[in-house]
Amino acid sequence: MDENVRNNQLLARRLAVVATAGLLATGGLIAAFNLPASAAPSSGSYTLVNAGSGLCAAVPGQSTADGVQLVQSACAEGPGQVFTLTASGGTYQIKAEHSGKCAGVRDASTSAGKAVEQQTCTGAASQTWQLVASGAGYRVVNANGGKCLNVKDSSTAAGAVLQQNSCDSVATKQWTLRPAGSGPTTSPTPTVTPTVTPPPTGDTLYVAPGGKDGATGTQADPTTLTSAITRIAAGGTIYLRGGTYNFAQTVTIAPGNNGTASARKKLSAYPGETPVLNFSAQSEDPANRGWP
Repeated sequence: MDENVRNNQLLARRLAVVATAGLLATGGLIAAFNLPASAAPSSGSYTLVNAGSGLCAAVPGQSTADGVQLVQSACAEGPGQVFTLTASGGTYQIKAEHSGKCAGVRDASTSAGKAVEQQTCTGAASQTWQLVASGAGYRVVNANGGKCLNVKDSSTAAGAVLQQNSCDSVATKQWTLRPAGSGPTTSPTPTVTPTVTPPPTGDTLYVAPGGKDGATGTQADPTTLTSAITRIAAGGTIYLRGGTYNFAQTVTIAPGNNGTASARKKLSAYPGETPVLNFSAQSEDPANRGWP
């Protein structure tokens, strides 16, 4: 077989893992992923989940004051994290549900690095946003300067502030919209998902793009996928929070690491969120596979 054809086939298989939709079974573990965003979301109440960190956009301290810069924090869908999106002619107003104030760019600036804050709603262009489908989520683009909602310095840490910056494929400039309890009852984009059930209360580990190997694996202290695979108990579930997981090596599930016949180990997307496993950094080699 021609070497270029072979390399193209290997690359196609790897990209298929990144865009996996539906139900993926491997080594007794099960993973569920949504299809990428492909349509404009409907008006309603959402939490905005950052693809790079798995954390949610928030008004810190549930403040109701003007001029408070938005941050990212652990997703809890509480006051300060729920935003009402109102569509109008292809653009959106993004309003903090607890304060009734709009997300806007400070001083109506068009410069990169300018803070995104909550402001009294005026209908200004700097408070108007476009949601542009990008992979599994959206770029949130300010109508005034054409720049994207971003986490400063592409940080994955809780408390990092939000700003506008030039639009590109960096994960921290991509956002997933998760319907809030008071918002739409269906996903804003076409999805292929299994029946969603609430996470169990025990034998559960949580994974996020910014997780650490030594973390406890709770929602507030997520771990990594490779660490969770070795630690999850029989019958337990690993929940992947939304965002892009970049791997330079194959993720291996050891033979027999699948629980028992009556208590299988499970790997699943966190309800309402879209994790993306990206193995594109692997070198081109016939022995390399994103998932064994």
